[in-house]
Amino acid sequence: MDAADMTKGKAVRSYFPYLFLALAVLTLLFALASGLVRFGWNLPVHDQSLVLVHGGLMVCGVLGTLISLERAISLNRRWAYIAPLLTAIGGIWLLAVPTTPWPPFLITLGSALLLFLFALSMRQAPAPSTATMGLGGLFWLVGNALWVANFPIVAVIPWWLGFLLLTIAGHRLEQLFYMSRGAYLFFFASAGFLLLGALLDTVSFSAQWGPGGPEMDLFIGDRLLGLAMLGMALWLLFYDIAPAQAGETSLPRYIAFCLVSGYAWLAIAGTAVLLTGQLVTGPLYDAVLHAFFTGFVAVALFAYAPHILARMLDRKIFFSRIFYLALLLLHLGLFLRVGGDLSGTRPGQQWGGMLNAVAILIFLGGILHAVRRSNIEVETTS
Repeated sequence: MDAADMTKGKAVRSYFPYLFLALAVLTLLFALASGLVRFGWNLPVHDQSLVLVHGGLMVCGVLGTLISLERAISLNRRWAYIAPLLTAIGGIWLLAVPTTPWPPFLITLGSALLLFLFALSMRQAPAPSTATMGLGGLFWLVGNALWVANFPIVAVIPWWLGFLLLTIAGHRLEQLFYMSRGAYLFFFASAGFLLLGALLDTVSFSAQWGPGGPEMDLFIGDRLLGLAMLGMALWLLFYDIAPAQAGETSLPRYIAFCLVSGYAWLAIAGTAVLLTGQLVTGPLYDAVLHAFFTGFVAVALFAYAPHILARMLDRKIFFSRIFYLALLLLHLGLFLRVGGDLSGTRPGQQWGGMLNAVAILIFLGGILHAVRRSNIEVETTS
């Protein structure tokens, strides 16, 4: 890469992150509103069909875009930004017209390109962490392909779940400089159970609902999914460096609290699926999904956001104590939400969901304040 290409790459890098972050935040706000509408909150959404695509907005339009953007920045190739561009456009299009089939198709193309980006990263610098995140990218591509093929969302969820679990676990694996062979075997055995469980779920669902197919129990791979989730949670709690950082100050300690509490929610979700073998519609399904997507994934995003933004914007992001308030409210809301699911108490579900949304908004406000403070610091020193 010559000097001209490097200059152009830096210009693209300085402009694109703001655009993609703005689109992801816009999608997030509407996704939060659609989730609250599901539980009876009277919010001004332009289309009630948004309720039906709440999961797609959160997993693909928000998280998928952010993960694709992070990978594009890591590679520092202009064409790599096509991946987050496709997923961001797909998310916004899904907001505008929730019932059209084109947004899932665009998101699927974006996930295919993300998988290629991981393959390119593996070719440049092979590492177990990159391979793990690449496997997560494959999970996302398969789940999106099922989404395009009009499979019910309950058949898509195991693949989306695997995408986020492997991406987060891969990032944590990247932080470790040494692990024993037994630790690696435990980690990749959990990843293998995750893949096998998702495959069995898809095969059983296709066989049950396909014309002339053999009769099989639905979602026979759910216990394997639960075992994989529990295994990953135990691995992260035992081998991750985060618990050791709980005694440090400021940002490292905050990240440690986020991650360890997230691993606890992952263990709870995995244990519930392992014991019941049920990851289908119903109160337990809702409780498990929110224990995973809110308790594990959203909390991990709370932990990673300052570092991700620092890489995207190429500047230091200052720590803010308001992050702790957002984290506390998120956990409190999740306790109410899961308790409401299991007890059948509608107010618990409603107020739990509202507290989760408020926590995310407070966190976004804290992030904006931290970015503004960083901008002021750059202007002062320049």
